[in-house]
Amino acid sequence: MNLSQDVQEFLNYPALQKIDPTTGLPENENLYDIVSQSVLVIFFTGLYHVIRTKEAAAELLELQNAKEVLDQIFRNNAAAVLTSISEFTKKDDNYIYTKLNEVANGFLQVIQQSDYAAAIQKEKGLEHLLSSEMQKILLFLPPGLKTGELFNHETIDDNTNKMEGPVSSLMNKIGDAFSGDI
Repeated sequence: MNLSQDVQEFLNYPALQKIDPTTGLPENENLYDIVSQSVLVIFFTGLYHVIRTKEAAAELLELQNAKEVLDQIFRNNAAAVLTSISEFTKKDDNYIYTKLNEVANGFLQVIQQSDYAAAIQKEKGLEHLLSSEMQKILLFLPPGLKTGELFNHETIDDNTNKMEGPVSSLMNKIGDAFSGDI
């Protein structure tokens, strides 16, 4: 299961494109949709940072609409998130807010499907399901969004988080162990 990919497919958004950690550019620029990729990765990065505990995840799963979900994820940071995405994508805040609402609605629709309800139970909560997915999400995170600054977590923008291979994977697992992410 891959929640971010399932939401992306549910919304009929183009496939996310990996960002080259050395250049900060998408590996396949012809298939890159800057807006959908930006709102998806910001949404899931924010979601991951909000639901670090079972209680927070359970609270989020009880929410009924996109506005409640976005308020829970971005809290007092919503204006900064909108500004960051708007400046990066060169789109206005209203358009970006509409796209974030689409993603939040898609998220609510997808997690209500029976296979996700079972997976959330099996994985002992949404926080564990997303924790295993977070490393993949970082591969698609454009550095121009400055997501680390938005969530006060500078290691998000660290290029070692976005590299693949045995050494990078080992470094990421060690970092996760020290931060309590595993």
